[in-house]
Amino acid sequence: MMRAIFVFLLLLGAIWLGLLWQHDPGYILITIQHWTIETTIWMGCIVLLIVYVLLYIILRLLSAIINARATWKTWRAKVRDNKAHSITDLTLLMYLYKDTNNWHELLNLLPTIKKHRILSSHEYKQLTLTTYQQLFMTHMQNHDATAMQLLIQNLPRELSKQPSIAVLYCRYLLDQRNIKEATTRLQRSLRKSFNEELITLYGELSANEANLGFLESLLKEHDDSAALLLCLGKICHEKKLWGKAKVYLQNSIQLHPTPSAWFELGRLFESMEDKDSACYAYRSGLKIVS
Repeated sequence: MMRAIFVFLLLLGAIWLGLLWQHDPGYILITIQHWTIETTIWMGCIVLLIVYVLLYIILRLLSAIINARATWKTWRAKVRDNKAHSITDLTLLMYLYKDTNNWHELLNLLPTIKKHRILSSHEYKQLTLTTYQQLFMTHMQNHDATAMQLLIQNLPRELSKQPSIAVLYCRYLLDQRNIKEATTRLQRSLRKSFNEELITLYGELSANEANLGFLESLLKEHDDSAALLLCLGKICHEKKLWGKAKVYLQNSIQLHPTPSAWFELGRLFESMEDKDSACYAYRSGLKIVS
């Protein structure tokens, strides 16, 4: 009701002013130094109105810009806070899975860990390697061929070159009596990267399965490897190449005497019907153990 009365009085005032200015429109005179501006009151009011509207728009724009900047700062702070909480939660989850040996869940978490850069590049690679190694051993213990095959199919390219992964998988293949696949993978891995654990596994192959020429080609660059010489000695023994076997085994022992090397030499002397030398070799191996 009060608003209606106010509007009515405003209209009456406007009509009264209109009638008054119609009688005597008056004028506005502005003098600035040598400049003089003269106009009617009506025109002056219109100009003032335009100036007011422009100032109002400018002030609103400035207010919007200031508020937008404040809002943006608040949003950024909130995002940083949320990210910090997210990284903290993710880090705790990572350590929880690792400490409880929940390797399957940790494997699923690895892409997120990499995305948020929780670990350094070296630490991330080490965690990935450890996770896959543990999963390999778990599937081997459970004799889970399907899970093992899936793990191999999804193995990251950089890990496929890791000797430790090749050792675990080739061990699994040998345990499953998949000799052909094990032999192929062992030779492929050894060509890429010489590794004494892989050589030791290769020495478990029978003389018919092992490739003597392949091993001797490795000897050209790795003649200081006691494991390679031991492997060659075992295979030459099985192939009844006793002279070569004796040289390889004695060279292996000279580089690094181990119970297994002395045992293989003892077996070789038994095959050669040299019982005294066989007994000496067995006693030498036992001295290392005791």
